[in-house]
Amino acid sequence: MTVADLKTRRTAVEAKIAALADDGLDLPNSGGGGVNPDFVGYKKSLYDELDFLNRQIAQRSPGIVSTTYTP
Repeated sequence: MTVADLKTRRTAVEAKIAALADDGLDLPNSGGGGVNPDFVGYKKSLYDELDFLNRQIAQRSPGIVSTTYTP
């Protein structure tokens, strides 16, 4: 993957995280009618992917310091 590809994916992940707040999906793990969505796990996986992408971009871009985000 190129740095441009990584940045494109990072933008997409950031949009998904932003959409969680807009859609009201910032909920605990619960469900009804036999459905049990894992909102907490989904949100964590997005932040984990964002962290991974940021580290990959930093490794491949000279002069960029890697930072991590812990929700």
